[in-house]
Amino acid sequence: MINLIPPHAKKTAAREYWVRVLSVWGFLLTGVVGIALALLLPSYVFQQLQLAPIERELAQKDIVYETFGSVEGIVETANTIVAQLDEPRVLVQASEVLAEINTAATAGVSFNAFTIQREEKVITQVLVRGVADTRVHLANFRDALERSALFGTASVPISDLAQESNLPFSVTITMSNIRDGHDN
Repeated sequence: MINLIPPHAKKTAAREYWVRVLSVWGFLLTGVVGIALALLLPSYVFQQLQLAPIERELAQKDIVYETFGSVEGIVETANTIVAQLDEPRVLVQASEVLAEINTAATAGVSFNAFTIQREEKVITQVLVRGVADTRVHLANFRDALERSALFGTASVPISDLAQESNLPFSVTITMSNIRDGHDN
């Protein structure tokens, strides 16, 4: 019977058959996709509802991290200031040393120059140059320096004692450990 249908009608019938098959499959596929979307929609909505608070929390953490960064800068500045405050300070002022030397000076001693040596902001030695009227005046001056609690030793080179009068001298004074905070 199929042979009785003309070839042109056969092609039209085949085309209509495939259009109907594809239409049915298309409608079925569209229905399956629609049902799947309808079933997945609650999951999607639930997921979006769960993500909203997490995104807000992440935004807050970003703000916290930015705040932490600014606070970190403040802490670093404070640490720098604390490190500067922790540096050893001058416990004996140069003016105090010079006043003590002037106090120890006897009537026959005059000064030309003072040289103060420091190590890490702490005075370690003082070199005093001047002229003494006699050896006795120079010896009394040295003894007065050594009696002072501020000074450790006062040394006068022997060459400074060569003359009898008008002695140019150079006294090297080492500082006492009492006030510098060291236990040397």
